[in-house]
Amino acid sequence: ICEVLDKVDIEKLINRIGADPIRDDCDPQQVFSKILKSRANIGKLLMDQSVIAGIGNIYRTEILWRQCIHPITIGNALGVQQLENLWFDAKYLLKIGAQRNAIITVDKAIHDNNCISESFNIFGKDKCPKCSSPIIVTEISGRRVFVCEMCQRNI
Repeated sequence: ICEVLDKVDIEKLINRIGADPIRDDCDPQQVFSKILKSRANIGKLLMDQSVIAGIGNIYRTEILWRQCIHPITIGNALGVQQLENLWFDAKYLLKIGAQRNAIITVDKAIHDNNCISESFNIFGKDKCPKCSSPIIVTEISGRRVFVCEMCQRNI
């Protein structure tokens, strides 16, 4: 759908979108507040652009794995420190993705300035790079999520 919006409608549209971690002027507290009030799982909340902007399916899987959080963990069960870690990891990875025009979440590839192709830890993988456990594939909000049940315990 394409339509011309006036200033008021543009402002309404912008206000429907959650804070964007890649923007330095965004306040993560609005994201934390929405998550801490929610009974939805964090896997669903991270894909909800009205909660937090810019996180897609691959980033969701990778950030949750990097932070050792199971995607079915209920939002209001998370602590503030966990949310801060999620926010700063999302900010870090999304900025790298924007700079390199590729999703790169593997630490070795992040620090390799010659790495220009996408590089993931567990998305689309069979085994966890940390513990070698099998990666479980499940579905949240109609999208595949890859989970290491050993590294990402459900609390």
